[in-house]
Amino acid sequence: LKLWRQMEERKRLNAAFAHDLKNPVTVLKGSAMLLQKGMEQSPPNPVLQKDSLALILQYTGRLEAYIEAMSHAGKMEALECHPVACSSLALYYGLKKSLPLLAADSGRKLEITFPGTDQEISIDRQFFLNTAENLVCNALRYAKSQVSAEISCTEEALLLTVTDDGPGYPALLLQKGPAFFRREDTSGGDHLGMGLATCRLLCEKHGGSLTLENRETGAQVKAVFKNRKS
Repeated sequence: LKLWRQMEERKRLNAAFAHDLKNPVTVLKGSAMLLQKGMEQSPPNPVLQKDSLALILQYTGRLEAYIEAMSHAGKMEALECHPVACSSLALYYGLKKSLPLLAADSGRKLEITFPGTDQEISIDRQFFLNTAENLVCNALRYAKSQVSAEISCTEEALLLTVTDDGPGYPALLLQKGPAFFRREDTSGGDHLGMGLATCRLLCEKHGGSLTLENRETGAQVKAVFKNRKS
């Protein structure tokens, strides 16, 4: 029984690892294509080249940090939260650069907003970015035409709200919540619900929560990350 549980944990960890590598790789590919485009322009676009290189370096570092963390974790719950002080506005600008690359081939419109004022918050950037990318990609998968992502901040927490105009969450998902290897739909595809389950785990390890709800025009998910200031 112990060996079976260990195998299941390893299977769960490997599936989550493979799932979460897709988004950074997509951003890296998109950044490389933008860099190539900037170099082919006449005259070359130095701003586009600089921004693309910065994003490539940022996401290369993220991949290195994520691989390091996952290689030392025997199971998902073993992942450690490492908050650092950062600007909520800087997090917003980071998403403004990376998330459109994930939506580029989706055929859906993506809007990213930041109402309110900038605040300093102590947060694990890896946890936050992984969650943002997973939630937006999930919304793009089900949306009819539009997805919106809004970042807001208080002294206590950072809130990310993602809304889409799709068919909404299945009743079972709303009732039981996201879980690893529980399918989010019954379409027979290979989607195993890894994204939402990982997001829920990361939010909870950050002292926050993940809340799903249906609206008249689609679905909405709210990810809360507690300000881990000392």
